[in-house]
Amino acid sequence: MSPDRILYIDDEPALLEICKLFLEREGDLSVDTAPSAMEGLALIESGTYDAVISDYLMPEIDGIELLKRIRASGNTIPFIIFTGRGREQVVIEALNSGADFYIQKGGDPRAQFTELANLVRQSLKRYRMEKALIESEQRYRDVVEDQTELISRFLPDGTHVFVNEAYCRYFGKKKEEILGKKFTPESPPGELREVRALLDSLTPEHPVGMMNQRTIMPDGRIRWQRWIDRGIFDEKGTIIEFQSVGRDITETKEIEIALRESEKMLSDIINFLPDPTFAIDREGRVIAWNHAIEEMTGVAAADMLGKGNHEYTIPFFGERRKILIDLIFAPEEEILKLQYNNIIRREGKLLIADTSLPRLHGKQAILWGKAAPLYNENGEMFGAIEAIRDLTGRREAEEKADLLSSFIETSPAAITIHDTDGHFLYTNQKNLDLHGYTRDEFFALNLHDLDVPEDTELYEQRMRNLLEKGEATFEVSHVRKDGTILPLQVVVKRIRWNDRDVVMSIATDSTERKRSEEALRESEERYRSLIEHSFDGVVIHRKGTVIFINETAMHMFGAGNREELIGKPVLDFVHPASRKDVEERIRNLHDTQERTVPPLEEKFIRLDGTAFDVEVLGTKYSFEGKPAIEVLFRDITERKQAEKALQEANRQLNLLNSVTRHDMANQLLALTGFIELARETEDDPIAVKNFLGKIHSAAEAVSRQIEFTKTYQNLGVEKPFWQSIERYCTQTAGNITVSCECRGIEIYADPMLENVFANLVDNSMRHGGHVTHIGITCRDKPEELLIVYEDDGTGISDENKEEIFKRGYGRNTGFGLFLAREILSLTGIAIRETGKAGAGARFEITVPKGVYRYGGQS
Repeated sequence: MSPDRILYIDDEPALLEICKLFLEREGDLSVDTAPSAMEGLALIESGTYDAVISDYLMPEIDGIELLKRIRASGNTIPFIIFTGRGREQVVIEALNSGADFYIQKGGDPRAQFTELANLVRQSLKRYRMEKALIESEQRYRDVVEDQTELISRFLPDGTHVFVNEAYCRYFGKKKEEILGKKFTPESPPGELREVRALLDSLTPEHPVGMMNQRTIMPDGRIRWQRWIDRGIFDEKGTIIEFQSVGRDITETKEIEIALRESEKMLSDIINFLPDPTFAIDREGRVIAWNHAIEEMTGVAAADMLGKGNHEYTIPFFGERRKILIDLIFAPEEEILKLQYNNIIRREGKLLIADTSLPRLHGKQAILWGKAAPLYNENGEMFGAIEAIRDLTGRREAEEKADLLSSFIETSPAAITIHDTDGHFLYTNQKNLDLHGYTRDEFFALNLHDLDVPEDTELYEQRMRNLLEKGEATFEVSHVRKDGTILPLQVVVKRIRWNDRDVVMSIATDSTERKRSEEALRESEERYRSLIEHSFDGVVIHRKGTVIFINETAMHMFGAGNREELIGKPVLDFVHPASRKDVEERIRNLHDTQERTVPPLEEKFIRLDGTAFDVEVLGTKYSFEGKPAIEVLFRDITERKQAEKALQEANRQLNLLNSVTRHDMANQLLALTGFIELARETEDDPIAVKNFLGKIHSAAEAVSRQIEFTKTYQNLGVEKPFWQSIERYCTQTAGNITVSCECRGIEIYADPMLENVFANLVDNSMRHGGHVTHIGITCRDKPEELLIVYEDDGTGISDENKEEIFKRGYGRNTGFGLFLAREILSLTGIAIRETGKAGAGARFEITVPKGVYRYGGQS
């Protein structure tokens, strides 16, 4: 038996070699290797491998992303993650993404690769068993699913390949008369098209369909069958066969037709009844729904007839539930138990009730109902009927009169009715309580007896306004029975009372309101004082215009006085990067009920155009009695700088961790593996020498990585300072001439800037071929300084222009240009390669404004 083909993907060449040697020792596994995820993906798509082993951390894409792409294509090949990363979240993500096993590198190589080989064999065995089980289950379903009485299988062109005995007996045919032939039972005109349409509608996603069909039998009779048709498709989704399973339903259809005719007759009779009426059968299906109930509910008979499951209760109650008509079928004890809110009564076999529970057209309704059983000609009860009357209008009129009387008498406002001369005709209890009089005492008074002297003088003017406009609102003060003053807010309106024009007065005690207004005024004065002396900036704006600013905010924006800011659009002081968010927050405060939007970090602009970071809280606010928005903010520039420094430190720590834990772990695993192989071949000096060379290469790689971490950890430790470009143009470059056109120019950079230029020169000497000249020039642009480093060597190909800045690239340490970019980025300086292959290397160093100067002046 040929060995299983395994693909191992890892960006470490040494591990690829040693893993292949270990896994192929037993002879049952054949291992191919790939140095990158993308190359491995291309090999997997060929479909010639039985399992995949993959590293996790690789260039381009990692092992989990590779796994996701394989699973997304529908490939379920066994997949094992073999990596130095052992974090729990990585393990969980790998298994959730469809990995069969996860094994961590490290430890004894022999035990490590033995375990890996066992896991490969285990995953292959499980994968094949699952595949065989799926195929077996599919064969079983094809035979037993949807088994009924009449079974046939036929090709898309109608040729039958299988029929059972029941099918042959039903159609009066022998198997040999059907098998291998295009047999189609005779059907009434046009119905075969419906059969064809059903078969054509079957798809791999929806392979099953059902329909009722009529067939003309050999003796001329018409019989009904119910058929379930299943389409059988190949792997490409092409229909290859149909399976039909059917049974005779003629008797059932004849009963249904007779029932429909009976129900139609009943429905015709019920439609002529004046009361809203409907009927149901014993199964609860609606068999009649007359015109009157259509008008009452707004539900057409066509939408209700034939519906069951208490569909007829939804227009009344908004839910499915038992109602009066359902109790016709219920035993006596259930009727007594429900009692329909204690409003059911019997009259012989009739049930009568009224209720205020239903809802018609979204409004509460009061309905009266009468339900009775329906009997057939044999005296058997086959359904029930209910007639309904809407009593809502009559009950509402009665209740409104009671409600109005109760509302006026118990109103929290003082309500009186008097004529135009001030004689009282009606008062409620609240008015008596406020003034301190009994009802008899109050009716002995005139309105003028209650007014304070100054309000008495205004009486005639208020009456003229009332007669002109029909209603009026004003404040008035009355004298209570005990002599104290009662301030009132009054609304008066002309009305008709016992066929005469009178005045209705609705008054509320305004004592507490006046106290609240005074307290609010004092509170606003205290709050304004707090705002004025706050350490946070405060801006108040209305309709997008600044109307108030405190002293702290004035200084933050760099203004000499408030007039420089008040009256200007508030968005003028918002940085363009934050403007969209601010506009959205202002809209939310205007358009929603929210009084406050949560704190948000934004950028503001000072009057001199410089930006600063702030944390902002916006609140709806009433300023000088009108709605406005209050903005509180504080300067968080120093905090943002500290956060940025912390992020940079974390980035460096993560990179150092990657080098020490991943890269070195790979090299140490390879080194121990080659030592183990050297021991096993100690009798072969040539093989031992070969393995010793590989051990030396792995040790040198570890040494280079340690040297990189020692250099990288010093980045950003010392403070940047101003450094002359000319100073670095004089570095020794062997026999290469160096020219410099950067006289008097200094840049603000990390103390390790010297390493940047030293590395560029070293790369020209090592990799530039026959370099004879290096040129360094400086060109001033409107917003930046451009430093260009050029040599006349072989140059760099287009595909490698960005690769050379990645850690580990190149034939030497692989850290030089990576470190150069890191050193420059500490003060915002960028570097890129822009030369043409074959015409020399060309590096552009872009220095932003403020980070370079001439002769000591920036």
